[in-house]
Amino acid sequence: MGRTPVRIPILDQCRSVHFTGIGGSGMSALAQLLNYEGYLVSGSDRGYDQGGNSSLYQKLERQGIQLIRQDGMQSRMKPDCLVMTSAVEEDNPELTAAREMGIRVIKRPELLTSIVNNNKSVAVSGSCGKSTTTAMVAQIVEYAGLNPTVILGAAAYRYQDENFTGNYRPGSSLIIAEVDESDGSVENFRPNVAVLTNISKDHFEPAQLINFFIPFLDGADIAVLNADCHHSRYLVDRGQNKSVVYGQQSPFEFANFKCRGWQAEFDLEGLRFNLPVPGEHNIANALCAIAAARTLGVSYEICRISLSEFGGLLRRWNRFETSRGVDVIDDFAHSPAKIKGALETAQHARGQVHAVFQPHGFGPTRFLWDDYIKVFTRHLGNRDSLYLLSIFDAGGKADRTVSSKQMANVINGIRPSLALSVEREELVHSLRDLADDGDVVLVMGARDHSLTDLAQAIAESFRV
Repeated sequence: MGRTPVRIPILDQCRSVHFTGIGGSGMSALAQLLNYEGYLVSGSDRGYDQGGNSSLYQKLERQGIQLIRQDGMQSRMKPDCLVMTSAVEEDNPELTAAREMGIRVIKRPELLTSIVNNNKSVAVSGSCGKSTTTAMVAQIVEYAGLNPTVILGAAAYRYQDENFTGNYRPGSSLIIAEVDESDGSVENFRPNVAVLTNISKDHFEPAQLINFFIPFLDGADIAVLNADCHHSRYLVDRGQNKSVVYGQQSPFEFANFKCRGWQAEFDLEGLRFNLPVPGEHNIANALCAIAAARTLGVSYEICRISLSEFGGLLRRWNRFETSRGVDVIDDFAHSPAKIKGALETAQHARGQVHAVFQPHGFGPTRFLWDDYIKVFTRHLGNRDSLYLLSIFDAGGKADRTVSSKQMANVINGIRPSLALSVEREELVHSLRDLADDGDVVLVMGARDHSLTDLAQAIAESFRV
């Protein structure tokens, strides 16, 4: 029996597609999908021009995707359309050239919407846990023999190999996709199953996010919602008998959840589930994934078996062990809610927690300033410490009048001597001298691939 191709009506008149900003996780996943589905795919990225993240670009090229410099010369290739992200500036040379030549420009969310809305689909959104939950749903559905096409915003180790980057799995026309709320486009998705992990302040205030999520949930056949999130509970009441809820406050027979070191376990419907990933937030992610899989008819037993082998994702609690007995963790946590989950998980350490955080962007740092202060002053212990790296500068015309040093000063005004603003080299030397057996070094921050290199450098410093 042949594979059913993925339907993409927005590209009905297109044969060749160019991706401006192909290095982004959401963009590279879609580029791989189109390439697999038989389109002629090319792409460019500033990171590629600067020689960064070479493994990603090498894998894209091995799949047959042509990469070029981001200088407007893609117009010579005369693609049928150009796909761009919201991160691309209006004066980008490729965008300018495309408009001058009349090449159709499609935004990344529009392409993903066409895929999700025109195939049988499960779409996962929410403020925290989207990538992990999507990967869990995908693994369960894969174990059930349904051969999903998977679109992720992060790299799952299960889907990585010498050619594929891990944020895409080729499959049938059953789509399991992560859909982002950060640009408001989630309101345009109409999946068969709409999954909402939770709602918390990140790119927007919760009230605005609720407005985005209402049409997303209303347009689906089934809505999966978190009974433990008070913002989500407001949306359950709108469900018109199509809502499925999960969580500790749901009708599930759920009990005995425990976090044991860097693993977690819980009982559900008479079965013991063992997760190879830690933290109560991952138990919540697993319950969400199980609820979503159940809407597709997957048994609890298949859910249990598949989740016991869940391989995790890149930069989601990636652990480097050291000869000194210090665990160094590389984690994507960057919003206050994600940081809270990471810090609570780190508290299972036998010793101190040395938290390292790089704020991502000046605008987001300013928007979340008070929330950052609260999460660090409330969720670090008396013996713990916080190291703040310089704010990640994403370029553009941002107002750069806030700094990590200012944040450290405010935090120390509440919790004296808790925070220190440091540079990376200084940090590595300091932690090598301070961290001891049983301690955890938790490196947190978004989208900057070099944070993984930093975590590895810290781990290697303990071997000297």
